[in-house]
Amino acid sequence: MVYDIFFDRERDTKMKQVFREISKKGIEQEYDKDCVIEIKDKHIYIVTKGRVAYSWYSVDGRRQVFCFINGGGMFGELEYFEGKKSDMVAETSKKTRISILNEEIMEQILLEEPMIYRFILINVIRKKRILMSKLLDLSFSDSKGKVADTLIRFCYQDGIFIDNEKVEIRKRFTHEEIANMIGCSRVTVTKVLCDFEEEGLIYVRNNKIIVLNLEKLKEYVNWA
Repeated sequence: MVYDIFFDRERDTKMKQVFREISKKGIEQEYDKDCVIEIKDKHIYIVTKGRVAYSWYSVDGRRQVFCFINGGGMFGELEYFEGKKSDMVAETSKKTRISILNEEIMEQILLEEPMIYRFILINVIRKKRILMSKLLDLSFSDSKGKVADTLIRFCYQDGIFIDNEKVEIRKRFTHEEIANMIGCSRVTVTKVLCDFEEEGLIYVRNNKIIVLNLEKLKEYVNWA
């Protein structure tokens, strides 16, 4: 697996610190759960608290979550630099606060601190690699492989490593949220999580997941 490279913990901590710092120069807005956020071109959005789901919808209303953006995370950077809106839909997964920075503010920030370009580029590259992993899962993984890959990514993205094998996933995700990320039904996700728990790979209580055997979990991913 390469998630330990994608989500370098020291670099990610620094990136979130930088994004939180520049968020102070934007206009902060609060959103209730399940609000759709209009992503305008030439605007940058930084989540200061809560969680945003970045998703696609099919014409018949089916949803595919690309990724979740938590506190300290940024979105809208593709629209900002490309200068036009994308097909992505940003929705709050819980009560959320977001700082919105317009072009004038962002250009001044980038002029004064050009190193921020580097963190924005890292953020874009990371999203590209998440997309690549989803394509690989779609091509090579069954439902267990997709759930395993998602849990492994959560471990490296935002987990607390108790030791080399045991990792506490800090953020709580519902079975529905995981299902929307991997394109499976909620029932399938629930069954897979129960199977993993019976095998001693994870421990689940109240949507809190602790991975007990990370290496064994990786064996379910067929493209690593």
